[in-house]
Amino acid sequence: MISFRFVESVDSDYQDFVFKNFYDELLVGRSRRCHLVLEDPDISPIHFKIFIENDNLLVATMSDEKMHINGKKFKGTKKLNLGDKVTFGANQIEIIEFKTLSFPSLDLEKLYEDAVNKSPELENIISLLERELLYLESKQNVQE
Repeated sequence: MISFRFVESVDSDYQDFVFKNFYDELLVGRSRRCHLVLEDPDISPIHFKIFIENDNLLVATMSDEKMHINGKKFKGTKKLNLGDKVTFGANQIEIIEFKTLSFPSLDLEKLYEDAVNKSPELENIISLLERELLYLESKQNVQE
């Protein structure tokens, strides 16, 4: 999860807005392919990305347009810290929080076993559904 606050923005709606992204990577730019799209003529379609790697927050420039971190010109990839200010075009963001979110993996076999133990009739229903799907797939393959 990556969270930052807009200190300055070309878009007045973003002024003091806190942005939270629940993925470990965030693309910023003018392109609709970005997670955060800004209508700033001074930034590139994909201007930079912020990402978490090995429990570190990093920023990488994705264009030749200038960027600043804490007032210093920057190009390439650099580690960010909480409180760092990243300036790009007419925008400035302040890093508030970042952490890798870990989601527990699903043990489907265990979930299946638990469900069948609670309701034994589920095993017959699932078996019938599997056979029906196989039948429908075979009919579809014949028609193709």
